[in-house]
Amino acid sequence: MVWLGLIEAEMSRSHGVGPHFLEVVNEKHPIVKSVLVKAKNRIDRRWMPVPDLRVSGPFLFPKNPEHHLLGCDWDHRIGAVLAAPYSKGRAVAISPHPEMTENERGLEVLNEPLMPVSEFLRASLEWSAGR
Repeated sequence: MVWLGLIEAEMSRSHGVGPHFLEVVNEKHPIVKSVLVKAKNRIDRRWMPVPDLRVSGPFLFPKNPEHHLLGCDWDHRIGAVLAAPYSKGRAVAISPHPEMTENERGLEVLNEPLMPVSEFLRASLEWSAGR
């Protein structure tokens, strides 16, 4: 979506495969609600990081902070998931390649259950479709 100019952002190629945690940037967005886990007994954060398997996706630097949903860093400078309106529709850019199923990715990353990718992709598609 970024390459096509549907979402305004800069990109940086980054290679590598491995466990990764995504930070919640916009907890109110319908796409993010599918992966939110409240941080219990934590004073440093409201939401738990989302464990995921990163598969060589680019790092995204959104030009509009409102389009930044999930980030790769604590400071929310590097985007992992962006979503924005475009013309009469909507676009979503997902860097860590969540199209792999839970079975293909394995059950856990760093002793944490992985992001529920099927729910996340469904929420992304429904939002993109305007539902």
